[in-house]
Amino acid sequence: MSRQESTSVVRVPLAAVESKLSAVEDWPQFLIGLAGVDKVTHGRYQFHVKHGGHTFDVPVAVTVDARDHRFAWHSQEGPKWDGEVKLTVVDGHHTKVHLVTIAEPRGFGASVADMVVAAKDEATVDLQRLEALLTAD
Repeated sequence: MSRQESTSVVRVPLAAVESKLSAVEDWPQFLIGLAGVDKVTHGRYQFHVKHGGHTFDVPVAVTVDARDHRFAWHSQEGPKWDGEVKLTVVDGHHTKVHLVTIAEPRGFGASVADMVVAAKDEATVDLQRLEALLTAD
């Protein structure tokens, strides 16, 4: 199982970061491995996850905790593809973004590769990509 975690401070107010993250269909613009997102119903989505040269459809529940400024997603079936983005106000112009992703490999070959190959720091790249999206506007 791959667990990635990273924290960064972006030069964007919290409200603007929350606004961008509320568009779940846009998450493939910054989350590595997420090829697409389709909304199914309120809080339910179909994530199209790229892994090992294949794309898998993963039914996902997304919850938003407005009080704690937290976005979380959990796969509803199949191997785990879960995560969380937690936001914290630094000051009026900066927001701390903490990202955690958890993914289980799909299939025997992917499981062996996951154990043998050193984990990539994808969460850090995800946050860099998110910051680029936030500051491009």
